[in-house]
Amino acid sequence: MRRFLVFFLMLSFVALPVSGQTPGAGTGIPASQAPSTAVSVDPDSLRMSLDYTNADLPLVLKSIAYSYDLNMVISEKVTGKVSAQLKDVTIDDGLKAILELNGYQFSRQKNIVYITSNAEAALAIEVVTLKYLYAKEAKDLFVKVLSSRGDVQVNESTNSLIFMDFAENLQKVKALAEEVDQPPLQVLIEARLVDIKTTDMRKIGTEISATYTAPRGHLGTIGLQTGSSTKQSDGGQLALSPSFKHLDASVTIDALIAQSRARILASPSIATLSGLEARIIIGDRIPYTSASSTITAGTGNTTTTTETKFLEVGTTLKVTPLVSSDGWITMKIHPEVSSFVKFVDDNPQTTTREADATIRVRDNETIIIGGLISKTKNDQDNGVPGLRSIPLVGRLFRRTENQDDQSELMVFITPHIIRSSPDKPYLQEAPSEVFVDIQKNVDQDLLSGLLGYADSLERDLVAKPSDSLYLNAELLKTYKMIYDQYPQAGRADYCLYKMIMIYVREFDKCQAAQEILTSLRRGFPESPYLGAAEKIARSCAEITLPAMSVPEGTERN
Repeated sequence: MRRFLVFFLMLSFVALPVSGQTPGAGTGIPASQAPSTAVSVDPDSLRMSLDYTNADLPLVLKSIAYSYDLNMVISEKVTGKVSAQLKDVTIDDGLKAILELNGYQFSRQKNIVYITSNAEAALAIEVVTLKYLYAKEAKDLFVKVLSSRGDVQVNESTNSLIFMDFAENLQKVKALAEEVDQPPLQVLIEARLVDIKTTDMRKIGTEISATYTAPRGHLGTIGLQTGSSTKQSDGGQLALSPSFKHLDASVTIDALIAQSRARILASPSIATLSGLEARIIIGDRIPYTSASSTITAGTGNTTTTTETKFLEVGTTLKVTPLVSSDGWITMKIHPEVSSFVKFVDDNPQTTTREADATIRVRDNETIIIGGLISKTKNDQDNGVPGLRSIPLVGRLFRRTENQDDQSELMVFITPHIIRSSPDKPYLQEAPSEVFVDIQKNVDQDLLSGLLGYADSLERDLVAKPSDSLYLNAELLKTYKMIYDQYPQAGRADYCLYKMIMIYVREFDKCQAAQEILTSLRRGFPESPYLGAAEKIARSCAEITLPAMSVPEGTERN
């Protein structure tokens, strides 16, 4: 009975610390092991502060359990000392801090807290398949939830995360996944590219300005000067306008288009997820020739090959929309203007200007980007009819007027929030990057003309076989011109195939055919003409065809 009374008093002191009592006094715990400060409980916020120095870990746990009215089961393998000073922490954080450093862990099952060694707690595996987030990018979100023994792996093929941890932490992982893996908001960005004469810009209205966030966080203003050329220079100065839900300027522009005083260059649409970047590229492709030399091992012979490349210049517009919960769209806009200057050692030299702006707009509102000016000079002879044509003295009755015409490229950007639905989780019809070639119409006409000319030469070959030498030479030149100028055109691989055929069958130039066959293989490995081109090339004795792997599912003729 006496032993029981002493043991009861010892537990009473640990579970019910009294402020002001000397630690260890009246108990069976040595002073060096007793808590130096009592556990203080904040019942409203369920946070605690404690200070222990070299105390028995099981006794500290029992004190916390009694103070917080916790149902706690402590394994007999939980032993050792603990020194801890914690202030205003949650119960779970406090237990985790005390236990993990000593090789123990706790778990909750219903309303019971179990304290065990790490060896006693078996790790479980949980596979979480994400529907909307990318598993590789979302991995870091879950790392802080795991214990020191936890681990996470990514399965990109199934967009899944594979977790290994204690059962309690896996429950937190699943709860976090349900919270963050939500259908993303998407933004469809409609762009309208309009070319307007500067003299007609006055019809749009007065100066418009917009407040934006500069790259370093300062506030500033960039304005669009409508109808004025004094503050704008050649090559294009970028300007952003404010947004309008009902834009009166667009009505005027529609009227100018109807009168053929303005023209729409393109109306691309791009789509992106909230927080991801989309790009519109407005410009030209400048062709240039790139030469490279290779030295053949053993012989030391140098082979120089030339390749036609294209440099994209113009305006690149990067837009990153971020949709907030109130329906506003914060758009980070990065316009970049590059222009061709000249060729230096056969390489194109360009100049580049860029800026950063952040603008908030509502759904379906419009932003204007202007200030992209181009100039053309027209010389017109005026004078007295009849007299101005008289030899020698006619110049006294005529004069030449130089007229500078300016046009401005204006870009109208209108974002639309697209909310995902189970039957249509992602927007498929609009790409996230669009290239708009402002010379597209001219290039398309030239390409069509060259293809038509080649077709007429092919017909002449049938009708006039006696002229085959001249016609084949002209065909070869035409097909080469098409490929050099339009290497990405739909019939570029056909042109290479026809060139191989002409070189082999008409001119017996095997080496030239070999070089073209190499270009066909590299540029169009899945071309339907590749198989036929190789068969023709095999008939030329000088050509040795190296082995080449065929993409799976590709058939050659």
